[in-house]
Amino acid sequence: RHDGARPDAGLLAVAPAVESAVPVSGDPQTRRPGIGALRRDAAVAEGFAQRLRPLLRPASYYVASRVAVFVAALVGATIFPKLRVVQSMGSVWDGRWYLMIAQHGYPHHLINEGDGSRWAFFPAFPGAVRMLAEVTRLTLPDAAFVAAFIFGLTSALAIWLAVREVFGERLADGAVLL
Repeated sequence: RHDGARPDAGLLAVAPAVESAVPVSGDPQTRRPGIGALRRDAAVAEGFAQRLRPLLRPASYYVASRVAVFVAALVGATIFPKLRVVQSMGSVWDGRWYLMIAQHGYPHHLINEGDGSRWAFFPAFPGAVRMLAEVTRLTLPDAAFVAAFIFGLTSALAIWLAVREVFGERLADGAVLL
């Protein structure tokens, strides 16, 4: 090139106004990032970790509550082995309907299926369970357990953030603990 442009300027020619804001480092031949890019990535990761740090406390509250429920189920299974408490987690009451929707979908007609109808339940959770089962190859009950955990954790964090914004961290902690 005789115009004095850098060999890697073709990447930046699309947006020449940003050229000075996007430092190019590393070896363009091997496409390996240089030290500057690695330091920048580490700084971005550190900034991300700093932003997530306040969420550790409410997340730990939620995880501790799920562990407590699981331990209670294990104790119940030890005391009453015929009840199959652990195996039936997530597949009784409404969980049974959600699993049925995830497995078979909705019936073509509005019918009473014994003690209720699948039409009484919204499709978002069964759809998420079905998608998670397809992607991860988990069984439907296991996928429902994982999806419920993820959605529960997300809900606890969203409640904590909303209450903290209005009332402060102390009341936000209490709201999540409830």
